[in-house]
Amino acid sequence: CGVDSHTQDADYVKAGGLLPMFETKLGRVKRLVGTGAPTDDGRLLKMSKSLNNAILLSDSADAIKKKVMGMYTDPNRLKATDPGTIENNPLWEFHDTFNPDKRWVEETKDRYRAGMVGDVECKKKLIEVLVDLLGPMQKRRAEYEADPQHVLNVLRDGAERASAVAEDTLKQVKEAMKQIY
Repeated sequence: CGVDSHTQDADYVKAGGLLPMFETKLGRVKRLVGTGAPTDDGRLLKMSKSLNNAILLSDSADAIKKKVMGMYTDPNRLKATDPGTIENNPLWEFHDTFNPDKRWVEETKDRYRAGMVGDVECKKKLIEVLVDLLGPMQKRRAEYEADPQHVLNVLRDGAERASAVAEDTLKQVKEAMKQIY
């Protein structure tokens, strides 16, 4: 197109570039750990259905409770008054990721390290957080499952609109490459 490919995105389009430069989208979590214990070398495994260490978006409140209550924590903590370790502890990875009350998380981490709060209290809070987070998604999912025709209509409409945009873009690409035929 005669435009330097190293030009910044907005400048690239303004200068006649057809397709904008891609923009990398990354979440705030590098990877979600599973509910199980770390490996022998201390690594927490990623969440995986096949490893049976996943909390699924479709899990009921009871399933979430069962999984969180069975979640691996600090193995050296035999009672709530024993100081706990935050590192390599899925309970705290989950709180850091999903609990919107960051102040509660930091204060409770301090209490956990000092042996002033037990795993059960922290797990109950996590259950509450996850159920509150997943509830609206599960409600929407149930609505879509109850009306599959609506889902098909949305997909069909989106495909038609995307096709029109893609056709126009392809025409512009061919013009830019001087391959109109």
